[in-house]
Amino acid sequence: MKQQIIMGVVRGEKPWSDLSPLGVTRDQLGWRLPRFDVPVYVTLKDLEAGLENNSTCPIKRREWAQFMLAASGLVEIDATEDAARREVLLGKLWDIAFSDG
Repeated sequence: MKQQIIMGVVRGEKPWSDLSPLGVTRDQLGWRLPRFDVPVYVTLKDLEAGLENNSTCPIKRREWAQFMLAASGLVEIDATEDAARREVLLGKLWDIAFSDG
């Protein structure tokens, strides 16, 4: 169940607020994420889906990108996939999360 909710958020199918029952919160100081024993492993395709599914609302997309960057320990990107493609996607996340526009 936990994994399905997290994957839904990663893929942009669910809002990050669906993770609040798992202890994920956000306030003016940033994200609060509980420690999980085992992270949920995601693929680059999952991240690309999240980018696409959050593309229509800039505020929602920025929030999603900020969550994805903060979620290390909760979410782990598959390290066996194309490193160059992974770096491009992480660069996009940083640009979205911290851009002024």
